[in-house]
Amino acid sequence: MIYKRGLLYIAILLIFGASFYRMNLHFNRLSRYPYDDEEAKLLIDKYMNDEDIEYIIEYSIAPENFIDFIQSKYFSVYRYPAYQKLQEIRWDLPPEEIVFEVEYLFNHVDNLDEAIERMASHSFEEVLASYGAELP
Repeated sequence: MIYKRGLLYIAILLIFGASFYRMNLHFNRLSRYPYDDEEAKLLIDKYMNDEDIEYIIEYSIAPENFIDFIQSKYFSVYRYPAYQKLQEIRWDLPPEEIVFEVEYLFNHVDNLDEAIERMASHSFEEVLASYGAELP
């Protein structure tokens, strides 16, 4: 009787392990992301890590807010409002340039919002120079 009970426990554990393994093979980390744009979901899955995805899910950030910038080398989802703000001011810049300028300003100035607003009337180099920073 004890032998049969032990076999039952082992069988249950094996079934649980196999089910858990199979479920993890098909896990979709964007399953809680409610937006229907499949192309955006593919880009998000490709370019964002789990922490970034958790952030956009928790704060319900729609893909149209950042999807233009996601393929840029220096992209950070945490600064997408700054990207949007600079894009409104400097609409002629490509997304890669916007991301680079925002990230460079973020790392070299004290007040990012003020620096971005100054970009409406000054060039990137002039804004950097006014903060005592230089281009790489």
